[in-house]
Amino acid sequence: ALITAAVSVCVAQAVEALTECTVQIKWVNDLYFHNKKVCGILTEAVTDFESGNIEFAVVGIGLNLYMPEDGFPEDIQETAGALFENRNDAEHINCSILVAEIVNQLLMEVETPGLSREYTENNIIPGNMIVITDGQCTREAYAESIAPDGRLLVREQDGSETLLSYGEVSVRRKSDQG
Repeated sequence: ALITAAVSVCVAQAVEALTECTVQIKWVNDLYFHNKKVCGILTEAVTDFESGNIEFAVVGIGLNLYMPEDGFPEDIQETAGALFENRNDAEHINCSILVAEIVNQLLMEVETPGLSREYTENNIIPGNMIVITDGQCTREAYAESIAPDGRLLVREQDGSETLLSYGEVSVRRKSDQG
């Protein structure tokens, strides 16, 4: 979780440094712009079975710089977005420079261990009623805060507290909060 959180912060900082776009982080691995997902981050790690130490991690970053010419598929039109409306609007962005900026930000981010302040301050999940999707099951809870280890502290409907390490969460829309 800490690796994914660090990468989220770095991508957000790189985007903001090279564009006029201010993005927000959504626990655990997404970036949002104008209330739509513009970036997803996946992290896989290989650990040594005997020591439990991480041997290496692979991080995948999918960032939508501009909208597809034909738009997004119907099933994700309401939730998917891009930093720019079209390719022409994004032509001033050099992808190699963007990747280099993400790496530079990451090198600075890992100098300080632990969860960065930027991750918690720019996260859109804490302080909201959320919908948690766990496999085929969904439930509602209140997102209290992000713990120092990157897990999400939620208050369940029965008042108990749970720490989530992973999962799909979304802010419950105002229209759903009748």
